[in-house]
Amino acid sequence: MASVSSVSCPPTSSLILIHQYTAFSFGTTLINEGRANAGEIINVIMAILIGSFSLAMMAPEMQGTSLFLVEVLGGCASLTHTFVS
Repeated sequence: MASVSSVSCPPTSSLILIHQYTAFSFGTTLINEGRANAGEIINVIMAILIGSFSLAMMAPEMQGTSLFLVEVLGGCASLTHTFVS
């Protein structure tokens, strides 16, 4: 019999799920109160989903960019030191 001792979820996936739950829950409240229709709620949920995935995909790109900038700035500093000396 197989058993799972622990199940982990990356932080970005957890945040995406939390945002989806919040949007769905509050959207249901708005529909029940008559302040919004189902189309508006689905539109907001899809916007949150797309935005969440975009932000989650941006993190590795920013990490690569920051490493590139550190290398470029290090190179500029060594060139400046060479020309000044």
